[in-house]
Amino acid sequence: MLEILFRSRAVDVLLALYEKPMNVREIISKVRRSATTVEQRLRELKGAGLVEEDASKSFPFRRELRLTEKGKEVAEKLMILRSLFVNELPLKRMM
Repeated sequence: MLEILFRSRAVDVLLALYEKPMNVREIISKVRRSATTVEQRLRELKGAGLVEEDASKSFPFRRELRLTEKGKEVAEKLMILRSLFVNELPLKRMM
């Protein structure tokens, strides 16, 4: 599962869904990547048991994606890690 988190935009997708359940278009807009990339990451995250999908069976047909309990735990830890590095200044080159 850890290798999935190192793929392009996987962490961004998880953190977007940590805010609230979303449909695919909302996720694409939030992470600012192609639909192909987002769809691929969603498939991988669903396969890892971090994201689940609820598809409506009546009109309007929508797919809502949300984090599983396991996904919420991972996203919480990623938020902690991200907060540690938000205010970090770039290292200066040693002379």
